[in-house]
Amino acid sequence: MADREDDDWANYKVGFSRPPPWERFQKGQSGNLKGRPKGTGKKKQAGKALPALTPTERHLHKLVEETVTVTLSGKKVQITKREALLLNQFNHAMKGNPLVMRDVARAIADLDAKSAAIASAEAEADQKAAKEKAEHSEAMYRYYVGLRERQAAAWAHAAAEGLEEPAEPWPHPGDVLIDHVARTGRVRGPLDSECLKEWEFLRRSRDHYLARMVYHLRLRERVQKLISRMWLVEMVRTDLHLPRRWQISHDIMPASIPLMVMTLRELKARIEIGAAEFEAAPAGQHNSRELDRMINRQWGPLIRMLGFRSYQHMVRYGETAKL
Repeated sequence: MADREDDDWANYKVGFSRPPPWERFQKGQSGNLKGRPKGTGKKKQAGKALPALTPTERHLHKLVEETVTVTLSGKKVQITKREALLLNQFNHAMKGNPLVMRDVARAIADLDAKSAAIASAEAEADQKAAKEKAEHSEAMYRYYVGLRERQAAAWAHAAAEGLEEPAEPWPHPGDVLIDHVARTGRVRGPLDSECLKEWEFLRRSRDHYLARMVYHLRLRERVQKLISRMWLVEMVRTDLHLPRRWQISHDIMPASIPLMVMTLRELKARIEIGAAEFEAAPAGQHNSRELDRMINRQWGPLIRMLGFRSYQHMVRYGETAKL
């Protein structure tokens, strides 16, 4: 058998694409044992940098960007050599040099055409952006209209079945606020149960502001009553951002009564706990001084009208009853 194979290969014609069997790649073995050289792949070729400037081009670029002093309208000014060359060209054109006038006219025509093309492209882009914005606004308006209709149907269905609320109560139909004239909409409160956490934080901060208001009101001093009104404004401002069924600013007495019957020591302890969570410096403000500046910007006119220099001055007076 081996002799027969040797006889067959003895008559085998070796040539292009016909290597002898002993020089062929073995099955399962790469033909390039060292691997492909670095820098020969397609990604490497595709990522080649643009050709660099020649030494002469770099030198020319450096020269035209150098500044020179020229006199314009009787004043000496600094301009680049590139600008000086253009200025010189225009001066020769204004003096009637026909060749220079032709070159300048062509340059102006090219510039006008390019400026017109840019202006047209910008106008087209502005129109496209305005159209996309209008389409997005219209889509959002229709989304809010549909959302209120779906939630109203869900609440009506729950009421018909004797349920207090539907399986997914958020948002309440009354909290989907729609302006049919401006064709806009928004939701006052959470969109669904998954984003309740941040709204519950806001509700707790509202309750803390209410406790602050009641506490300062119960101290009975004039300045404390002023501070109480400030916390009342903050409480109402926060309350109006909450869902309608969580709001209390239309009648704060039911929420205030439990605070009014607490002892001052209990109320102060509650406030101290809330202050650690809700009176920390806002994001980007790292200390109480920056927080005081924010309060002074907001309440400064009222504080000064009452004879105090700052919020801290008013607080110190409330603590010591001395100016």
